[in-house]
Amino acid sequence: MPKAKSSSPTKIKAIGNDFEEFTATSNQKLYCQVCCCVVEHEKRIFVEQHVAIGNHHKVIEKRNILVWSYKVIFSEK
Repeated sequence: MPKAKSSSPTKIKAIGNDFEEFTATSNQKLYCQVCCCVVEHEKRIFVEQHVAIGNHHKVIEKRNILVWSYKVIFSEK
């Protein structure tokens, strides 16, 4: 018996639950809040590959450095 194909909103919800940096847009696209871009969600591997790219990690590192420096600056006062 063939498998039932899951709908697009179901896929987006499942990916959103697993990867917290992604949100669904109103036109059923997957938006990466870290990189500010739209990611294909037809297959889970597309999302995993996007998370693995260097640009995604660089943005996260920059944000972590900014948060750390903000905490250092304002905790001294």
